[in-house]
Amino acid sequence: MYMALQREADYFGSTNLANRLKEKKYLEAVKVSYSIEAVEAVEAFEASAEGITVLEGNLTNVKLDLWPKWSTKRVYVCPRDILGHRGNPSSCGKRCLGARLIFGVKWEEENILGGALLKQKTIIDDELCVDRSSGEERSSFSQED
Repeated sequence: MYMALQREADYFGSTNLANRLKEKKYLEAVKVSYSIEAVEAVEAFEASAEGITVLEGNLTNVKLDLWPKWSTKRVYVCPRDILGHRGNPSSCGKRCLGARLIFGVKWEEENILGGALLKQKTIIDDELCVDRSSGEERSSFSQED
C-alpha cells in the first residue's frame, strides 16, 4: 500500500511525500509500549483497574489482557468467628486472645484468582507527521504546490 502511494506521490510531483515514504518515516511515528502488573486477587484487580489511567475515558489505543492464575493463601480465622477479624490477627481483642489460648490459632486455605495484567498502548507521535523543514507547519502527507 505504501509503495503504491509512493508511486502516486512521484507521479503527481509530491516529492516531500514521496521522500518520506521512501525513507519510511511513517514507521517512526507509531510506537507501542507494553507494561505488566502482577494482580494478586480478583478484588485487587477490581481496585487497581480504577487506578489504571488508561481505563479512564474511551481510549481505543489501549489493549488490556488478564492472564489468570489460581493460587492459595493462608488466612487467619478468629477463634470467635468474627468476620471483621478474618485475615488480621491484630484485630482480635482480649476475648479473642483468651479463646485463642483455649482453642489455638486457626488458619484456612483460601483460593485466590490472580495473575498478570498486560497493557499494550499504541502511541502516535503527531509531531513526526508534520513537515517542519520549510519553516511552515504543513502536513507531510499534503501535496506540494
